[in-house]
Amino acid sequence: MDAIGRLLSRAEVPLGTAFAVDKGLALTAFHCVGDRHSGNVVERSVLIRFGRTEIAAEVAGGSGLEDWAILKLREPLPEGVRPLPLASHVPPSASFRAFGYPSMVSGTEGFAVSGGVTWPDARLTTGAPVIQLSCFEAAAGLPMQGLSGAPVFVGNPARVVGLIRWNEPRLDDPTLAAGGSLFACPTRVVIDQLESGMSAEPDVNGSSSTLRAMLDSQLVRAREALTMDIPVGREALRIQSHEHSVTSVDLSRDGALLATAGLDDTARLWRTDDGECLIVLHQRSPVKWVRISPSVDLIATAGGDGVVRVYDVASGRTRLESQPYDWLRAVSWHPKGERLMVVTEAALIWNLLSDRIELEIRDNPPPKRRFQRQRPATAWMAARYNDRGDLIATGGTDGRARIWNADDGSLLHEMDHTLFSQSSVTGVAFIDDWLVTASDRIDQTVWSCRTGQNIAKLKQQRVRGFGFRWAQCVDTCQEKYVAYGNTDGTSTVWSMDGFGWVPVMINRHANRLTQIPDIAVRRSGQLVATAGGEEQTARVWVPAD
Repeated sequence: MDAIGRLLSRAEVPLGTAFAVDKGLALTAFHCVGDRHSGNVVERSVLIRFGRTEIAAEVAGGSGLEDWAILKLREPLPEGVRPLPLASHVPPSASFRAFGYPSMVSGTEGFAVSGGVTWPDARLTTGAPVIQLSCFEAAAGLPMQGLSGAPVFVGNPARVVGLIRWNEPRLDDPTLAAGGSLFACPTRVVIDQLESGMSAEPDVNGSSSTLRAMLDSQLVRAREALTMDIPVGREALRIQSHEHSVTSVDLSRDGALLATAGLDDTARLWRTDDGECLIVLHQRSPVKWVRISPSVDLIATAGGDGVVRVYDVASGRTRLESQPYDWLRAVSWHPKGERLMVVTEAALIWNLLSDRIELEIRDNPPPKRRFQRQRPATAWMAARYNDRGDLIATGGTDGRARIWNADDGSLLHEMDHTLFSQSSVTGVAFIDDWLVTASDRIDQTVWSCRTGQNIAKLKQQRVRGFGFRWAQCVDTCQEKYVAYGNTDGTSTVWSMDGFGWVPVMINRHANRLTQIPDIAVRRSGQLVATAGGEEQTARVWVPAD
C-alpha cells in the first residue's frame, strides 16, 4: 500500500492530499495548511488518513511561494504503508499520473488522474518553478479541488517528480481547470532546499520565519531519500576470473548465459543465475570483443591479432577463422545466425555457410568536383544489425551514424552528430523502427529509421560523487529499453514510457574512474551486464528489491 492519504484538519475537515516520503515525514501543498501569499500557517496540526488509520502530524517547514510543506508525523506509518520514492528528473512529454482525493469523486478510496508533461521547466508570474501538466480528467470537466498535494508519478518504476499545487480557473466556471492544465511543484525544489539544509519553518503563532538549518534527524534522512534521482540497481553477479582488463560482455537472448572477453587472451561463458563458468576459450592474443549467436550454439570473438574466430559452444573448438585485419573494431551477428558482420575499415558481411565475404560496406565518397580532394574514409567505431536483418547501422569517427540496406549495402540515411557538438559515434543499436546511438558527448540521441530525423535526446545526468558522463557503448532489448555504458563508472537504463524516455535504473561500479567499454541488456531492462575494463571485472545487475 502506497503512503498517499487524505489530509484533514483537526476537526476532520478535508484539506487535500498528503503523501509520506519517509517513515516520519510527509509532503503536501502549502496552501492546504496555510496562506501561500503571506506564508502564514493556518493549520499547524493536521491529520492524515491512510485507509482507515489516521495519523497526527504537524507542519515542520515549507514555502508559500513554491507551495510545498513538509509534515512531521507524530506516529509511525501503518503496517504495510510504503513511503514514496522521489526524483528530480522530469522527462519532457512523459506520461504522468497523480493519485489523490478530489472532493467531487465519491464511492472510491482515492482517485487517479493522468495525462502528459507539457513543460517540465515552466514558471509562474511569481517566479515560482512549476511543472505544467495536461490532464485528461481536468479537460473532461472534473473539478480538481481536493487533489492539491497529490504526488505526480512518472517513469517505470514510478517515482514522484512533483506535487499538485494549482490550476488556472476557467472564466466561465472557476471550479474547472482552464485548458485542462494543472501545475505541480517540482520535487527538485524540495530537494534543493533539503540539500542546503534549510527550510522555511513556521513559528508557534503561525508566522513564517526566515530560512534556517533543519537539525531534526528525520529531516536529514528525508534529505538523503530525496536526492536519489534514478533507482540504483543491485549487483547480482561479479566475475573476477580474468587476469587483465575485461573488454567486452554479451548476454544470450534469454539472459541465461553471459560471455566475457579480456586482455588475458581468453573469452569465457558463464551462467548468470549461479556464476558457474561453462567454458574458457584460449587465444593467442588479447580478446577485444565477444558475441553470442542468436541460437546460442556459437560464440564469435575479435582478437588483438585482427582475426575473428567462431567457436562451437558445445565443444569449445574453433569452427571458423577469418583472415587477419589491420583494423578490427567489432563483430555483430545477423538475427538468423548465418552471417557475421566484421567491423574493420569497412563493414564486412561474412557468410558462415559459404565462408566468404558476400558484401562490403565502406564509406569512401567520391569528390563532388573534378579537382576536389577526396575525403578520407571514415573509421568505423560500431555496427549492428536490426532484428529483421534488413538494416545495418554504423557509427564512425566523423561523428555520423548511418543506416544501410543490408541486402545491397546502399546508404539509406546519414545522421550527423556534429550538428550538436564534435563527437565520434561509439555505439549503435536498433529498437523497433528507431536507432539509438552512443557518442562522446553528454546527451545521447534517438533517430527515426524511416526518415533519419532526430526524434529524442536522452539527457545524461551527473551523479554526485561521479564525474561527467559520456556514453561509450549502447545496447537495447525490444521492449523499448536502452542501456548505456558510461565513462564515469556507471551504466544507465532508459525506458520508453508512452510519451517519452525516462531513466529507470543506474548501476555504479565502486571506482568512479572505471570506464564501461561494453554493455548488454535483456529481460525487459531487468538484467544488465557491464564490462569493467581495467577494473578486471564483469558484473550483472538487476533492479534493487
